[in-house]
Amino acid sequence: MKKLKAKLDDSIENHLIDSNQGHANDRLNEL
Repeated sequence: MKKLKAKLDDSIENHLIDSNQGHANDRLNEL
């Protein structure tokens, strides 16, 4: 169970990082 949660946390974290990266790229494109 712990392993599953750790894996889930990792994927959530990666998703957040990916979407933050995407927002940053969008802002750069607007400049």
